[in-house]
Amino acid sequence: MGGTGVCVIVLIGMILAGCYCLDILTSKPSFAAGFGDTSSSFVFIKMVTDADGKKYIIGEVSNPDIHNNIISTVYFSKSSYDSAYYSKRIGVVPSGMGIPFKIPVQVDGEELNLSDIHVMSFQTLDKPNSMLLVDYNSLIMDPQTHAISGILNNKSPYNSFGIKVLAIAVDNHSNYLDVVESKTIVSLAANKSASFTLVPMSSIANQVVYYSCFAPTSSGLNYTIPAENGQNLQLEVGGDADIGNVRYNPNTHTVNLSARGVFPMGGFVDAMILSGPDSFINSDLVVKVDGRNATNAISSQWIDGRVYKHIEFSFPYGENSVSIQAVSTVPEFPAPAPAMMAAFGAVIVVSALFLNRIRFND
Repeated sequence: MGGTGVCVIVLIGMILAGCYCLDILTSKPSFAAGFGDTSSSFVFIKMVTDADGKKYIIGEVSNPDIHNNIISTVYFSKSSYDSAYYSKRIGVVPSGMGIPFKIPVQVDGEELNLSDIHVMSFQTLDKPNSMLLVDYNSLIMDPQTHAISGILNNKSPYNSFGIKVLAIAVDNHSNYLDVVESKTIVSLAANKSASFTLVPMSSIANQVVYYSCFAPTSSGLNYTIPAENGQNLQLEVGGDADIGNVRYNPNTHTVNLSARGVFPMGGFVDAMILSGPDSFINSDLVVKVDGRNATNAISSQWIDGRVYKHIEFSFPYGENSVSIQAVSTVPEFPAPAPAMMAAFGAVIVVSALFLNRIRFND
């Protein structure tokens, strides 16, 4: 997840104030975190209903740690000791800030219980693309529909993909009404801009007085690492794992990284190769997880006239070592045993950028 959620209060035609999205010191309810390496909390959480009867759980995850970023995942389980039956990755929550979320209550015919919601967070050195910035001077609210439109700028030197803008719709009594999400901006080139519109649920639209906590998010974290011949290798990495120690070995044309599965049922990573030396991006790739072949996790996606390679793989709970090596010819590997397939579950993904949720008890 990229971008920085900065709370502003927007009335029709004007901006009143700016502040950080951290509200745990007020009288609003805050809920304890689930198990994990660090503390996090819900600034608020509630169930809302649209005019068509569809119900949603809305809320905001806050990071009270003013020194460290965290990676957060909202999940549903009967207790902290039971497996999650649904989860939604929030991504990186910057230090001292918060990110809003919205989850449908009915998912594939299964109903989520508000009392089962938890949040798991881990400290991370990863940083979101803090240069995805909403131009607050561009924000205009429609007085009839109470939808708000604006401009998003990518001030970074790198392209971003799978971008959405989120905000919290609030009434004149400071009650949270809805978490509103823009349509996906498939890609936004470096130093370019794109427009977005946030449309609140029709059941509460006429109550919306202002929006707060504008949070641009992208589909993954951007890693730019030295490669070879003075070039860099740029990866965008998403999923529900704690990724670290990303490095490139120019002698073997290999990307090495660590992936920590934070859930008992393991985790997954979806990485997209954005740019790099020809010796890597134009070669066949061999992927290994803990030394075992996962090469069938490679696919391609066409975006804005370019083909980007995707690498998706699953892995067990705990620390895992991953290598992605460029080779002239992909070597033959023996067919994996059923147990190995169950443990790693590598799949081919052609069209989706990054998954929003994970099912654990299928």
